[in-house]
Amino acid sequence: MSDKFFDSLTNLYSLTKTLRFELRPTLETKALAEVIKEDKDIDRLYNEEMKPMFNKLHEEFITESLENVNLSFDKLVALEKSLLEKKEYRKDKKLTKEIIYELENKKEGEIVVLQEYLREEIVKLFNKKGDNWRDEKYSNLKLKDGGCEILTKAGVLEILKLKNPDKKEIIGKFSKFFTYFSGFIQNRKNYYSNEDKSTSVANRVVNENLVRFLDNKQKFEEVFKKVPQIKKFEDAFSLENYDKYLTQLGIEKFNLEIVGEVNKELNLFSQHNKSVLPKAPKLKFLYKQIGCGKRVFDLFSIIVGNEWRELENLQNNKDDEKRFSQKELLEKVRKLYKLFFDKPNDYELDKIYFNKQSINTISSVWFVNWHKLSELLSGKRIIKNKNKETGEYTIPKKISLADLKNILESETNVEDLFKKGKINEDDIKDNKSVGIYEKLFSFNGWETFLAIWKYEINKSFQDLDNKFFEFE
Repeated sequence: MSDKFFDSLTNLYSLTKTLRFELRPTLETKALAEVIKEDKDIDRLYNEEMKPMFNKLHEEFITESLENVNLSFDKLVALEKSLLEKKEYRKDKKLTKEIIYELENKKEGEIVVLQEYLREEIVKLFNKKGDNWRDEKYSNLKLKDGGCEILTKAGVLEILKLKNPDKKEIIGKFSKFFTYFSGFIQNRKNYYSNEDKSTSVANRVVNENLVRFLDNKQKFEEVFKKVPQIKKFEDAFSLENYDKYLTQLGIEKFNLEIVGEVNKELNLFSQHNKSVLPKAPKLKFLYKQIGCGKRVFDLFSIIVGNEWRELENLQNNKDDEKRFSQKELLEKVRKLYKLFFDKPNDYELDKIYFNKQSINTISSVWFVNWHKLSELLSGKRIIKNKNKETGEYTIPKKISLADLKNILESETNVEDLFKKGKINEDDIKDNKSVGIYEKLFSFNGWETFLAIWKYEINKSFQDLDNKFFEFE
């Protein structure tokens, strides 16, 4: 019989069959599951516990290495001279472009040699400090490695145990997993390189902050005789004092107490003496030190009721071992914010962040609705992740001021962005219906954002001013 006889009667309907299988763990798969669980646990401890401890230790090492040092003064003077001469070439109208280019190249060669020498001096400080930690500070640990390697070899775990006795068990888990830190350690090794790399402390001290310091020094000297009010800052710009501005604390003091105050004096003088100083020169802040966290906290993100605990953390509540009173701390923080709001564009806005909690607060309190800010952020692709259940964009852990400026600066219809705010009692009595935020509306979203932020910060300070007691 032909095979085709039944063709018209077969394959007419699809048939679905469900095959049921069960995965039963064996001794081998149970062991594998335990390994996976252990790996996840190690990864969590690495990110949440070990990295913060390592970062704190590196910051301590860098700070101790850069304290009370004396860089070669002759080399500093020679570098300043070479940098100034290089600038002067372009001012000489008698020189052709070709000659200027040739002279600059020759001078650049001298500058590179001097910078290499000074960077090497910084690296020697690190190696000396590493030997000191091995032979004196942690001599009881009998560590084998000295120099910078004291932080990059397995022996560093013993230092962490000594400094963090409550976390000995966690640290001990990594004794057999030290290779887990390979990538992290390689990254931290870059801190102590003598090369002109952006990740190197020596590069930050010599190629970046020293150049800024000398530029500030030149500007200061150019207006020094015209503005007598700044005479008191003269010593701060002497080359002998640059050694004081290498640590993060030294940098912050210089930025706040010297650069900030000088800029303020110059601006005030220029406003009232246009004929003498038509335009005030702007001194620049030094960059933060590599591997060192900024010691200033964001008052806006303080949780109500925890103000004093947060204030107490400012600079460890110490200045030359002296405790700050409440008023002294408030004034320090108030001055920091005032400097920022006076000239926000002087700051590296891409390195200043609002945390997630603050963004959520701002979204609901300042903007017309909670979704408005996230819509703007997603429109610029600053936030991309959506909640699968709600379809709403997920706010990241932090958003920089640079990103906020980017999205708000082009928004001119501020009435559609921000709430008008509450109406003050005095305005109600006078039959006025203008909200406190509405009074601050400016020509674009960014300027309005800054005005509202400044208002809220000042309001926070007013509340804090009403509380008087010393930290316990």
